[in-house]
Amino acid sequence: MVIGKRKMRKTMGNRNPFPPKLENGTEVDLFDLYMSVQKEGGNRKTSRENKWALLAVELGFNWDVGSNLRIIYVKYLDLLEWYYEVMTKKMHMDEEDDLQKEEIDPKNDEDESLEDYIRVDEEVLEEEESLGQEVER
Repeated sequence: MVIGKRKMRKTMGNRNPFPPKLENGTEVDLFDLYMSVQKEGGNRKTSRENKWALLAVELGFNWDVGSNLRIIYVKYLDLLEWYYEVMTKKMHMDEEDDLQKEEIDPKNDEDESLEDYIRVDEEVLEEEESLGQEVER
């Protein structure tokens, strides 16, 4: 998979016109295209379920430009989608590692809380005794 992305990066270069246009010259808003594809579950799912024509209509184009939108998506946005997925997985793995490092044993935490409570209670009793008040234990 990585090899395919590297090859795609090399072929993308700066040769793709910006903003991308359909064959009839109509510009395609990449953000709208990206968000619509993500709403459908990503490029692979949209392609597998053959939803490009439906997506074209949803974006305000004729249904017959669906395959052109797919090509534009692959040229401009597929690498972004892949990178986002990889970085999101990496971020979640890092967060899990951090949580495991910071994890506190509940038994120890409970013991410390009980010890703190007893210590504070004893300090209050000593304070009351020093004031000359009779304290029941």
